[in-house]
Amino acid sequence: MFALVIIIGLIVLVAGLAFGMQGPPFVATDDNSAMQILKTVEEHSAKRIVDLGSGNGKLVIFLATQGYKVDGIELNPLLVLRSRHAIKKAGLQNRASIKWGSFWSHNVSGYDTVVLYAIKHIMPKMEKKLTTELSSGSLIISNFFTFPNLQPDETFGRIRIYKLG
Repeated sequence: MFALVIIIGLIVLVAGLAFGMQGPPFVATDDNSAMQILKTVEEHSAKRIVDLGSGNGKLVIFLATQGYKVDGIELNPLLVLRSRHAIKKAGLQNRASIKWGSFWSHNVSGYDTVVLYAIKHIMPKMEKKLTTELSSGSLIISNFFTFPNLQPDETFGRIRIYKLG
């Protein structure tokens, strides 16, 4: 039994490292940015939110505690497990979920608000994905990085807010 636990642990560690190297490094959203994101979703009456690259689930959980329905998409399986555990521990399973996988293969057309803390080199491809899949009036909230062709409607510190027209 002990050997099985060790083997499973090694598999999870190797998988976590392999998936972690495919995407940007995990950087948690700071509290000030989380508060600005909350203020933005409140002002724009967000109904259905997705966090692309949700990391440890901090923002998903924070927004869910405020009454929002939020999904996260995360590539790193260790962060997915950590997030799911935190969601369950907080009793937020009816408002928050974390899906394991690449946000590139996840269709976001069912959401009216997309939050992302991406990395500069993916922003052109991300702009194309979001402008193709989201409907007019949808909100995109980018923590730090900008899109090459879209101009933010509002900027608050590191937060850029785009409303698709």
